[in-house]
Amino acid sequence: MKTVDTKFNLYVKFDGELDCDIDVLEHDNTADLYWEDRRDLVDIVGWDLRYEYESKILFDIIKSLNIKKVLEFGSGPGGLADKVLNLSNDLSYHMIDGKSAKKEHDNRNYKGQFFIKNLKDSFEYSDLDTDYELIVSNDFLEHIRNPSLLLTTIYDKLTTSNSYYFCSSPNWRTKHGFYYPGLFDYDNLIKFFMIHKYQLVAQFPSWANHVPIKCPRLDSEQTVAEEKLHDWNYYLLFKKITK
Repeated sequence: MKTVDTKFNLYVKFDGELDCDIDVLEHDNTADLYWEDRRDLVDIVGWDLRYEYESKILFDIIKSLNIKKVLEFGSGPGGLADKVLNLSNDLSYHMIDGKSAKKEHDNRNYKGQFFIKNLKDSFEYSDLDTDYELIVSNDFLEHIRNPSLLLTTIYDKLTTSNSYYFCSSPNWRTKHGFYYPGLFDYDNLIKFFMIHKYQLVAQFPSWANHVPIKCPRLDSEQTVAEEKLHDWNYYLLFKKITK
């Protein structure tokens, strides 16, 4: 009987776009070990500076929109949440991630309420609130197998009629690991949110304004500004469409 290799290289559009392998999906259970390894602490300054930058963006959004309740998906231990809560003491901030992230959340004494859930596919949401005004996903949607189900659940079950979604999405040129690389081409990502009834209302300056891989514009990147084509990531704010 012929055996089949259970590893495969993801399709790439250009040389250097992506260089990661994905284990066969049934055995893809290694992600939750990330925070136990404490890999983020190898570069404390780098992570801290990025969270500092992002927390200021989020705080400005929260303040300008009078947001009182936030839910973050794929929060890790909660470094971003902790910095946001240091800026806004009266904010209710809930986070969702795996067991290893929760362990580090407790070890580091971060603020905010933490829920342990497996977010790869569907997730149990009955213990979550139903009146979140702002959803946050910081370089997260690209790591799960069913982002469409997640957005549908968020829209239908977890948010108010006047809610917003803040999404950080890495540029595919960074060699980031994506389940569905093409979905996160700029135009495709905007359309993906529109299909799930979220309208783009604001875009904020990238964390870093350069990517070393200077690949050309794709057909699915027609609306991204030329000066943002090689940004490290995209910070996008969407508003829930209710009509």
